[in-house]
Amino acid sequence: MPQARRLQRVAKSSTRQRITPGTVTATINGKTVALSGSISTTESITFDGLNISIARDTTGYPWVASVALSNNQTVNNATYNLTGTSGTLADGSYVAYVSYSLDGQNSWTTGPKVKFTIGTPPTPVLPNEPEVKVLSATPASVGVMWAAPTQPGGSILGYQVTVKGPNGQALSGYPKQIEDPQTRSYVAEGLSPATNYTFEVLAINSAGYGPFTAISQVTTSTTGGGSGRPNAPVITITGSTTSTIDVSWTAPTQPNGALTNYRIGWDAPGGQPVASWSDLYPTSTTSLNLTNLAIDSIYSIWVEAINANGTGERYTVIQRTNASGGGGGNPGDGSPGAEVGIYFKIWNDDPLPSQINATNVRLSFAIGGSGAMRLSGYTSAGRTAFIQRLNEWRGQGRKIILSLGGAHDSIDMPNPWLRAQQTKAIADDIGGLDGIDFDFESEDHMPSLQAHIAYAQGCKSLFGDDFRISVAPGGNAIDAYYRYAPSLHAAGVLDEFAQQYYDWKGYTSITPVVGRIRQAMNLGIPASKLGLGFRLGNPPVHRSMQECIDWLSYCRSTFGVNKTYLWIQNWNNEASQTRQWEKRMCEVVGLPYTNY
Repeated sequence: MPQARRLQRVAKSSTRQRITPGTVTATINGKTVALSGSISTTESITFDGLNISIARDTTGYPWVASVALSNNQTVNNATYNLTGTSGTLADGSYVAYVSYSLDGQNSWTTGPKVKFTIGTPPTPVLPNEPEVKVLSATPASVGVMWAAPTQPGGSILGYQVTVKGPNGQALSGYPKQIEDPQTRSYVAEGLSPATNYTFEVLAINSAGYGPFTAISQVTTSTTGGGSGRPNAPVITITGSTTSTIDVSWTAPTQPNGALTNYRIGWDAPGGQPVASWSDLYPTSTTSLNLTNLAIDSIYSIWVEAINANGTGERYTVIQRTNASGGGGGNPGDGSPGAEVGIYFKIWNDDPLPSQINATNVRLSFAIGGSGAMRLSGYTSAGRTAFIQRLNEWRGQGRKIILSLGGAHDSIDMPNPWLRAQQTKAIADDIGGLDGIDFDFESEDHMPSLQAHIAYAQGCKSLFGDDFRISVAPGGNAIDAYYRYAPSLHAAGVLDEFAQQYYDWKGYTSITPVVGRIRQAMNLGIPASKLGLGFRLGNPPVHRSMQECIDWLSYCRSTFGVNKTYLWIQNWNNEASQTRQWEKRMCEVVGLPYTNY
């Protein structure tokens, strides 16, 4: 989360005519690359940050590393040279470029890019076909959902859905591209009643379009189920808790005679231990409380009417049970499990506020090889004040979380138990810790899954079971952490999973956010452990205040997500907007707020 995260961004600058970044030279030596570049000015310019950056030559979030980092560098009508050598890089294609910032507010400009290749990149392989299921059917629509390919052949870039009519021809407007790879459901509308449609779904990666899976479904009718059977009742969700869903339904509009029974049931597409259930009910029953359901899980609920001629058409709706802590409760209801956190960088003698509303505070500093924490730039007095502030916050019941990694540092874990002991030494030095936050942002340099689990288990054994383990997926390690998440959760070392929804231009709407929330829940992570990470600033790279409010409100009411945090670059510059953000987020999740 520190400033090196921002190197890939291109921002317009009024100083472009005064500053000329040069082209980088890349010299490859095995798995590393030596880089040299320059920047020239026509007057005296002080750069807030000046770097040579390495990025993957791909779509998505490509930033990998920076070398020759210079902060507060003054160049006086001259040329300033930068040189450095990368760490070990995985095989693949990369670009390198000079990037600079002048204002400290995430406005970065990049110079010309030079491409280079490490090793022999693997040849892309087409993904296999996804597994597709029908979720709903009405007289005018059919909904389907699918699982990601079991053999993706690389990163999935999206999906393609084709709907074909009874004649085998694609309907007008198809195929449709789904560009968000986390969106794995689709509802086709405007269909004809009692008509058979075929859905074809395929996955897309860098190698191209994989094979499709075809599934057929007949829309329900408006005149009856054929052969004198009734058409579909209409079912409605009337309420839900963590383990129950309330439903009601209306009688068929075309019963085609006297009804004898209703059959109601559910299927669990998410793979809960009990996959399905159904039972018969008398015609006098038009509502039901479904019980003993799994917490925070998706159910496909259906109802059929039966007469003397047989079972009629099925009507299906989708509903998720609530997460612990209130689920879809109204904002302001004070749901348990709600958290509003703030995330400070600890690099210099930056003052920390004496009064905050946050329930937890993440601190971005790192463990060195000997286990010493890095408080770069702190004077003795500054360090004393820093530790005093942490103790005050802990005395107020706020949790102090140590962030490991970030774009500014990587931490190896050849001996996870030793790292856990070093973390305990840091806690003793600063007066205590309440948790750690995994924030490794480069997949090439992050510890293995086994090291994550062993380190987290070591910390819990030293600090106790209440010691908090959180993950903040960011950078180009996001997909890796989604692969890690089920195992971390199963090992009992995942208390929060809160992706960073900033520092990338791809979050132009809430759609990919919802996709990621669904992805995590489909992996078995309950919504009670999910959160949203924000950074205030200008969209699409960062979030506006209204986006923070709207996105958290939607994810809370829809899924039961109750946790959020804000990354703060500098308290002195961001105090006012941070106070306002704390207030608005507390209002959304129902936590008390004090005006300071």
